[in-house]
Amino acid sequence: MQEQQQQQRRKKKKKKKKKKKKKKKKKKKKKKKKVRRRTWKTKETTISPATEEEEEEEEEEEEEEEEEEEEKKKKKKKKKKKKRRRRRRRKRRTRRTSGGGRTPASPCNEGSSTTTTSTRGRSSPSEEEEITEYVCNVGM
Repeated sequence: MQEQQQQQRRKKKKKKKKKKKKKKKKKKKKKKKKVRRRTWKTKETTISPATEEEEEEEEEEEEEEEEEEEEKKKKKKKKKKKKRRRRRRRKRRTRRTSGGGRTPASPCNEGSSTTTTSTRGRSSPSEEEEITEYVCNVGM
């Protein structure tokens, strides 16, 4: 019995023995190369006449493109202005025609009201406007 127990203990001890961990090798950090910053004293390169012409052409093209863009912007602005004017005109027309004299909040609403359809000015027959005229019989 005792021998068996001892053997079991030995087995347990063997199991308990931990394996030695291998040390991980540290990676060496790479040194950053020092970048030489170029000084402003660079050598002047002579530009050949062919490249000068190309540069001039490119500049002209860029200027033309800018001018075209400006023209487009101006056209857009004009369109917006036209739209605004049209809206304002329509509003004015509707204000002028839809007044009809007395307002419904006046004390004369008890009187008889008549509705008439009319076409005023240049408006087409499809744009008929209903005008309610309030006839005030109070005080008569």
